[in-house]
Amino acid sequence: MQYHIASRLAIAVGIAASGCALGILLQDAIRTGIFTLEHALIPGMVGIAIAAGHLVGTALRSRKYLSALGFAVSFALATLLTVYTSVSKQADQSETVISAVSVTNTARKGKEDELARTRTRYEQANVMAEREMTGQKCLARCADWKTRSAEVAARVEKLEGELKDMAPPKPVTVGADKMAKVITMFVVQDVERVKAMLLLLEPFAKALLFELTAIVAFGFGFGHRRAVKLKKPARVSAPDPKPAPPGSEDRVVDWVREFRRRHGRNPQIPEVQREFGLPKTSAWRKIKAA
Repeated sequence: MQYHIASRLAIAVGIAASGCALGILLQDAIRTGIFTLEHALIPGMVGIAIAAGHLVGTALRSRKYLSALGFAVSFALATLLTVYTSVSKQADQSETVISAVSVTNTARKGKEDELARTRTRYEQANVMAEREMTGQKCLARCADWKTRSAEVAARVEKLEGELKDMAPPKPVTVGADKMAKVITMFVVQDVERVKAMLLLLEPFAKALLFELTAIVAFGFGFGHRRAVKLKKPARVSAPDPKPAPPGSEDRVVDWVREFRRRHGRNPQIPEVQREFGLPKTSAWRKIKAA
């Protein structure tokens, strides 16, 4: 088999897909700058998956079925390990992000709920202070509610300041939320169930997309073809000897040139002699002159 570049675009797609797959697998090392043996093995694992997937077809076309079976097993194992590692990395990253966002959102929600309750107490304190008014006078009980109202107002102001300093609430899984709603528009299913399914399948989809795209793209980009065996030219016997007519020196030279063009070599002296009946020395000279 001979390999050649069948599509530069396919090769570029394969390189991009391989880069994306490695980016997912090496994201923690890239982020922290700490590379371990596990990270060093990942490019080899991805390369084996890509090469083995391509070599299965090559071995089958060459009718080497045991080799094809071996490459198929290597491809399956390497792909399984790549997808498993990729899904693990993505799940760890997404769970970390979701956890951090959930903590922030929960803290803000708690602060907002406390502010709402405090505002309610403030309004209640003002109502009670008004009820305890005796004519135009605010006696002891009224004064107590006024004091309570001032204290709660200070708490409201403090909570409002704390909320301003906190980060605004962030969506946790906005993509899955939107997609689940779109799907349930056409399929009658539970939105939360569809959302959970999307969150589960997303890392698998990315891993398989990059892995299979790289295999297919490189397999198409680097084409292969069978080596064409050149047939040896059939040995053509020299024409029957003919007597050399008088003044045939130029004709002998022309014949030698034509013989060289057809057979890729100079005629031997006996062949010239048989053709023209020349002496050995004359035949040698004509060959050199041609």
